[in-house]
Amino acid sequence: MIGAIGSKAIDDVVVFEVSDKRILTFDGFKRNNKINFAKNNVLLQKPVSEYVGQELDTISFTVSFKSELGTDPRTEADKLIYLHRDGAVVTLILWGKAFGTYRWVITNLDMDWTRINKIGYCRAIECGITLEEYAGRWN
Repeated sequence: MIGAIGSKAIDDVVVFEVSDKRILTFDGFKRNNKINFAKNNVLLQKPVSEYVGQELDTISFTVSFKSELGTDPRTEADKLIYLHRDGAVVTLILWGKAFGTYRWVITNLDMDWTRINKIGYCRAIECGITLEEYAGRWN
């Protein structure tokens, strides 16, 4: 197992793995870390910057759900849609460890249904995922 993203319910977990039966990986992984400065105006001088604290981190990556690689694209995409719509606080696990300081929420899903066969079955979905750090309380 390369990693997973999901909530407490096992049905809501998308597992990234490479095996003889299934290949599901991600691409274009980007993490954005920012800090926050306030500018204090000083009469007849340049403003003075003051460190206020950290901003919430964001992560974005793309997942390709392809039926020929052993996944059901619609089922896997639906898991992400449910997590997104419910505002679920998720854990991102990569290489055996929880990733980041806090948990995450899915703030954006961008799905491109790239291949649909002649009877309407979805054969491939390219899914862009954006996560934002969730520093609040969770159950």
